[in-house]
Order: sequence, then structure tokens, then C-alpha cells
Amino acid sequence: MFLTDRPGLLVLFLTALFRLASSQTIGSSNGAILCSGTRTIQSSPHSHWGYITSPNHSQSYPAENMQCTFKFQPKADEQIQLIFSYFNLRESGEVPATTNCDLSDSVKIFIGTSRTNFNPGNQLGEYCGKKHPEIVMAVGQPLTVIFTVRTKENPNIKALHMFKAKYAFTKDYGIRTQAEHNKTAGCHFIFDGRRVSNTGDFDSPNFGGLYPYAVNCLYTFRAYGNQSIRLNFNKFEVDGHHDCRRPDDDYVYFQEGELNWKNFASPADDDDLKRTKNATLYCGKRAPPQINFGNRVVNVLFKSGQQWTNHGFRGTYTFVGHPGVFLPRSSSTKGTISSTTPTSLTLLALILAQCFS
Repeated sequence: MFLTDRPGLLVLFLTALFRLASSQTIGSSNGAILCSGTRTIQSSPHSHWGYITSPNHSQSYPAENMQCTFKFQPKADEQIQLIFSYFNLRESGEVPATTNCDLSDSVKIFIGTSRTNFNPGNQLGEYCGKKHPEIVMAVGQPLTVIFTVRTKENPNIKALHMFKAKYAFTKDYGIRTQAEHNKTAGCHFIFDGRRVSNTGDFDSPNFGGLYPYAVNCLYTFRAYGNQSIRLNFNKFEVDGHHDCRRPDDDYVYFQEGELNWKNFASPADDDDLKRTKNATLYCGKRAPPQINFGNRVVNVLFKSGQQWTNHGFRGTYTFVGHPGVFLPRSSSTKGTISSTTPTSLTLLALILAQCFS
């Protein structure tokens, strides 16, 4: 029977052949699998995560000159996050990896559109030896990983040389929170004093790793009843210098009252706030002091530029007082206000709030 007699099998065969060709893998002299060219990875309706590994994974990668490129292409409303779970690359015997990666095997991570446009401004980092890469994220633009092998195997070293990293396409900016995510505005999270815990954390995108380039995030806190809002920062590393007004400075800014998100959606390197003398911006390791706000609505704005990144911030919010009524969060109606009939517990809470107000 020929494949032409079975069109379905022919399609499967051609698809498999195409995938094999597109991966551009080649064999080494000792039979190990090498890599060449670029592997492009995108999300699909059925797949939003996976792994990338060094060639011959579960064993040491071959000690032959090669370069493997993985290019992640998130959609406009997606972020791509990369987390390395194992990392141990061969080092040069001449220049140790603790000095630089020039002669050692290495992984470089870039944010950019193509290799021809790479420059120091969009290289997140180069890693070699046992220097574990940071958790990284790109928002709506490609993230590229280039693995380069330069060294030869040393028979006196019996270590396992390889890497493994998990990637995930997401839409939550790596922010795990009880807050409502206003996805139409991108990175906008609303902390409703009737719905969230009285106290909790709010983080910069991809907290625990490096925050992404060119991101604007807004955190809106809304108080009700006799509540007031208190904010404090436990960790704060936002790239910037002095007054945070250089074009490439990232920053955090507070504004009380209702806010038009569109007025603050401009990139950090072309921002009206940096030209406003009475606006207090926070960057570097100069964390904002603990602030008790009198207004019922408080906004925290975080902006990053195209040039630098850092570990970001973790803040703590506290709603002091009672909202008058607690509204349950619903996974099916997230961000909407419940219109169900008040329960006896709700009525009791209202009475107590009136007694103590």
C-alpha cells in the first residue's frame, strides 16, 4: 500500500517531516543530537506551556561547537515567562565562568525582534557555569534564548552538564492576587475593600524574577464604609537614579482619587510625570514610606522603560476599618458586584458597622 492511497497518512507523514526539518537538528560524530538554526515557539489553544532543554537532555550535551536558538513569540495580549529549573554548563579551563562567559558555554537571553537588532539595551543577561538565570518575562514581544557551546569535554570532570527551563504563555503578568484583573486595560488590578482580605500583598510583574521591559501597571485600591487605606513596601528594587526623571528611569508613583488610565499609558521614556516638578517618583532602592491615605481611592502606578530591569517590589496593603458589607468573589462573574439578597450574616455586619461607626 502506498501513502498516496491513504491521504490521511500522507498528511501526517508530511507534517512529521516538516516538523523534523524545521527543528534543524543534526547528528554528531558520536551519534548525539545537536541543534542548528532557530526554533520558534508560540502558544496555541491547546498548549500554553512546555520545556526547552539542552541537546541530549537527561545526559550531558555534546562537546561540539554549536548554537541553539529558541525564539518565543507571544501574542499582543500575552506574556512569556521562562524559569530555569536546572543549569550547569561547561566552563573554560582558561577563563573561569565566574570571571566572564567569553570562552565558556553560555546562555544569552534577549528581548527583541531579531538578532540583527540585538544591542546591550535588550540583552537581559548572559549566563554560564552554574550561574542560574533569573526568572524572566517579556510582554507582547519576542523573548530569545541562545545557547552556545564553545568548550571541549574534560574527562576528569564527571559532572552532568545540561539545562532545562519551563516556559509559559500567560495573561496575568505573573501577578498572583485576590484582586480583580481589568484585562481590557492590560496590567490593571483593582483591590476592592469589600472583596479582598483586609491585608495582603501586591507585586510588580514577574515578582521573584526580573520585571519586564516596557510595562505600565496600575494598582487601584477602593475603600468602603469606614475603611481607610494603608500601603507599605517590604521589598523595593526599581531601576533608576536620583529623582527618577531620566528617560530610561523606571518608577513608582501614587495618585489619590479616580484616575483616567489612558492618561498614564505612555511609555516610561516619554512620560509627562517626569516633567511634572511636584510629582514624587520613587526608584532605585528608595522605597516609599508607609502611607496612610484619607482618600477612598488610591492608585499605585509602576512604569518600566526599554533599557533596564530589576527585581521590582512587593508591597503590603491594609484596609483599616469595616467596609459595611463584604461581597463574595465569583469565578464566573469576577469583577462584578453581586446582587443577591442579603443574608442574616450580612445584615448583622451592617448593624454592627452602624453601631461602631
